[in-house]
Amino acid sequence: MVDLAAPATPAPHVSRWVVVANLALAGTYLLAVPGRYLLAMAQLGGHVVPGQDDPKDVLPFSTHWWNPFLYVHALSVLIALLGWLLIVPLTGWSAVLLVRRRTVGLVASVVCGVAYVAVWLGYGSFLHTWLLD
Repeated sequence: MVDLAAPATPAPHVSRWVVVANLALAGTYLLAVPGRYLLAMAQLGGHVVPGQDDPKDVLPFSTHWWNPFLYVHALSVLIALLGWLLIVPLTGWSAVLLVRRRTVGLVASVVCGVAYVAVWLGYGSFLHTWLLD
């Protein structure tokens, strides 16, 4: 007999994919954008002006097609523009799963998603203006 009152829990492999996708998207963005901004500040003496200083100018090894940092830049721009379509729902799903079972991966997924949203607020708007310039 099937107990209809028991809550359905998603399979563990589904929650693993949620965690991996959220950490990959938000983690790539959080490492690429603020990290490159700090590199730009170090190279330009602490003064980074949107519209004047291009984020591609601080890429190591120039902007040739063989440079892997150029692909990280392109990926971070895509995540900056469209990442919220996936990261915010994945963070919400991770938070719901976190209530049911506490794992390190789910905690990391929620923290990474909240950090992604936090970067969009306040000081993060300056980063987005600089990145998408």
